[in-house]
Amino acid sequence: MQTLFACDLARGQMKIKIKSRPMADYHNSVKPISRSSGRSATGAAAYRSGTKIVDERTGLIHDYTRKTGVVSAELVLPEGTPEWATDRPALWNAAEQAETRVNSTVAREFELGLPWELNDQQRYDLAHQFAREVVAEHGCVVDVNIHRPHAKGDKRNQHAHLLCSTRRLTADGFTEKCRELDSKKTGPALVRKWRARWAELTNEALAAAGHSARVDHRSHRDRGLDVEPTVKLGQAASALERKAQAKAEATGQQYEPVTERGRINQAIRTRNANVVSLSDRLSQVEQQIRAERLRLALFNQPAAQLQQRLQGLRNVGAYLQQNPQYAALLHQYKEAQRLAGYSREYARMCRDDLAKYEREHPIVTRFVSSGLRKPDAEHAQLLEAVAEANASARVDSNSAKALRVQGDQLHAKLGQRFDASEPERLTEAERIEAVLADPEYQALERERAESVQTEPPQETEPGDDQQMLSLDELVDLEDIEQTQDETGLDEFNDAPNPLNGPNFG
Repeated sequence: MQTLFACDLARGQMKIKIKSRPMADYHNSVKPISRSSGRSATGAAAYRSGTKIVDERTGLIHDYTRKTGVVSAELVLPEGTPEWATDRPALWNAAEQAETRVNSTVAREFELGLPWELNDQQRYDLAHQFAREVVAEHGCVVDVNIHRPHAKGDKRNQHAHLLCSTRRLTADGFTEKCRELDSKKTGPALVRKWRARWAELTNEALAAAGHSARVDHRSHRDRGLDVEPTVKLGQAASALERKAQAKAEATGQQYEPVTERGRINQAIRTRNANVVSLSDRLSQVEQQIRAERLRLALFNQPAAQLQQRLQGLRNVGAYLQQNPQYAALLHQYKEAQRLAGYSREYARMCRDDLAKYEREHPIVTRFVSSGLRKPDAEHAQLLEAVAEANASARVDSNSAKALRVQGDQLHAKLGQRFDASEPERLTEAERIEAVLADPEYQALERERAESVQTEPPQETEPGDDQQMLSLDELVDLEDIEQTQDETGLDEFNDAPNPLNGPNFG
């Protein structure tokens, strides 16, 4: 069923076609494996991988080699890990031995629902892609175990267990805890991030496989959907419904509930599906209207401004140059570096004057340095000038170094933000490129250029906004330029790297 919406916007009529899209099942829960609940990392790893692991700490033997339904069980490790870490029993025994408390959390598990619409290889690739991102983010180990549905369960219940270590693994073995996942401040946000990321990867995999179904990690409440909860079937009713569904699939007939509660739930699901479908269609309309408004807003900006913005989206150097905070800090650093250069040069001149005096008065200098007499007025003045100049040079140098540290930190922070915003940047860049290539925009840009050319030039007279330098100021500027030429201080005005942008190096 398709619904056609016609929206009158700033530039003509925009038609939006919205097609209802089926929703796939979503599941991603994060669970701790803790000694306080009588569990162990070795036991959890053995059960999920269908293998045998002897717990060296307790002596318990966890043997699940008869377990069925394990499609694959593989370890995903950080780079540079030791060779022994490729052995599952050795790895999880090391994880157990790294914890000393009786109530330690020894592992963490992501339980993921895999789309039944995908084939085995596609589900494998999807689970391992998510595992690689978790390893890259936290530096932990991920034991990826893909399971088939239970024999008497729902055949669509394809799922994976991702068992993660709670410590980072390096060449030296297990080191620090992944505290960011344990913290009450950062943990919940990271769980929400990984739930959203799993939805993104799942939808990308479904789209790549040619399926129209999509998942949404948000709850009905977060999506603003007023849906009804289903009633609890119970064990007996659930078994009857699964049996009826299996019979319908075997005979090619349409499944009809056989219990009263099953029929109630089917009616509730039908009503909820209508609510979700309508909400999805409205969301798609709002997104397309928002995108069209953004596109039309770009029409009011000149091509030069759009090109500059495009450079900031494509190139990290241009992105840094366009950041006001970074540009201001870079300017402060350059000025501080220039001042430090002047201070060093003045200190050198003071030291040269002192050295000249001491060469001319070697005996007096020897007595003064040995403390046998006090320096005369001229000698004392030179010594004081050197001390003050050196102190000033140190202060100015430290100020420049402090600004450089701030600049390096901001450079790294903005660089990370630039990398993290790649999907949004690419989307906006594509939108700008589409506007620049739009014939309507090009015609509008030509009209703007013609209107600027036809405007008469405005003559201005010198006034308060065009102040002239005094003779003293001109002399000061000449002295500064001469000092720069003599001391080579142009090094403090190095041109920015066109690829990496202005830097504090």
